[in-house]
Amino acid sequence: MLYAVTENAERAQRRLPTPFPVPGAGDVLVSLGNSEVVRQLARTLGDLLLLPGGAAQVWQALDRVEDDPFPPQPGDDALFAQLAAIRQRGGSPHERAQLEEVLRAGAGPQSALRADPRERPLLREAAQRIRRWLARRLARAPGQLPGTVPAHSVLYAQEEASALSAPAAGDGLTLHLGGPDRLAHWQGLRLSWRSLGPNWQLLVQDETSQPVSGGQLALLRPDLPASERQLFLTVGGQQLQVLFSGDYVLLRRRADAAQTRHLARLAALGRACALLLLPAEQHGRLRLARTLARRLRGDPPRADDPASGQVAFAQTPAECLAAARRSLQRLEPLLGRFSPAQVAHEAQVAQALLHLPPHYAAQVQQAAEHAASAAEPLREAATDPLVGREAGPPVLPATGHFIVFPLGPDPLEVRLPGDRLLTLRPDYRAELVAVLPGQAAVTVGDLLVLPLHDLSVVIAREGSQVALCALLPRMLEAAAQA
Repeated sequence: MLYAVTENAERAQRRLPTPFPVPGAGDVLVSLGNSEVVRQLARTLGDLLLLPGGAAQVWQALDRVEDDPFPPQPGDDALFAQLAAIRQRGGSPHERAQLEEVLRAGAGPQSALRADPRERPLLREAAQRIRRWLARRLARAPGQLPGTVPAHSVLYAQEEASALSAPAAGDGLTLHLGGPDRLAHWQGLRLSWRSLGPNWQLLVQDETSQPVSGGQLALLRPDLPASERQLFLTVGGQQLQVLFSGDYVLLRRRADAAQTRHLARLAALGRACALLLLPAEQHGRLRLARTLARRLRGDPPRADDPASGQVAFAQTPAECLAAARRSLQRLEPLLGRFSPAQVAHEAQVAQALLHLPPHYAAQVQQAAEHAASAAEPLREAATDPLVGREAGPPVLPATGHFIVFPLGPDPLEVRLPGDRLLTLRPDYRAELVAVLPGQAAVTVGDLLVLPLHDLSVVIAREGSQVALCALLPRMLEAAAQA
């Protein structure tokens, strides 16, 4: 795994397009039992980490290899076409299996055709160990020297080593106002500026509304005392903190009240989805929510509702979550058209049609009402006394409370009940993913429910904030029956 990560980071440095797969355990050319291979690997990895932006390339390579340890190689398309033809042809299963074995044996050592899917959990665990090992080493590396600028962090910087090629997607942006341009686009905002003697005039406009006009105009006076060289602007619903010094300005997005309200509403939706996603009775609550929405809409009854419901939800966790959100979103406007007693009656009828336990009807009704109108109380991780503070990642207790953590450029690690480590990090596509040891990375989006065998973890995201909640199944059921 480490060999593949280093090789892919080096290929990215040289702009080579073909990714390198995890080599086979018996490949003597890359065996870590060979001292020369180990020395060359350590030398190459060390050189990469010392290059400007090298650590970021190593992290991206690790993300790629963890997500896809066996990427397709040149010529694999033809091999997979032959494999499909073998599986479609006649003959006994034994004959087809023999032909497949011959085809796999003839594939190149780096072909994805030779990959064994049973190895993926072990490879993901290896990637997590490398991630922790690398994080510890980089944490001990010398920090940025006072008065110097981090590599590739400033838009329109004079020095090539400090220059940022394009505005980053994060919640902060550093600008060199004296650079070659006087215009930038960042996070839906249009930034333009001009010099006024020793001062700078900055105009921030909302690009999401057309035509772009108005905005906020700020005068930046570098001669002011350091304590006064900051401003706060509100443009397009975003709150910005503007800090400036000389020809440089730092813009930071701040979570406003509207973002916090939206995060609290997302958290409430996540709690309701977590209840519907409990696996008992073949996702019985989820099937009941869908049937209840149909009945309240007045859709004609379907004789295959029970059977089709059982098949429809034998899907991936992401598909089940999407189905839960759709059902709750369809129920939301319907709840306002009927009295609670009418909704309860229709829920009981749907529960009887699907042959589910009687208490499911009240649970689904309460979940729908919670998702439609509730907002979860949010607690800040930095001030919540229940969040573990011992050495290492913070501990998220199974209290049913939503704890808010800030998202930054570094991975966020949280220890779940049962001593399981949850990592939230951007993948190589810059999308936030959730990773548990031995499992594939899952895209968070704005809402994710991770159904574990003894726990449901709800992750709600808004901007640079993420709210996490660990829920035991009995807590979900008790809350729904309260």
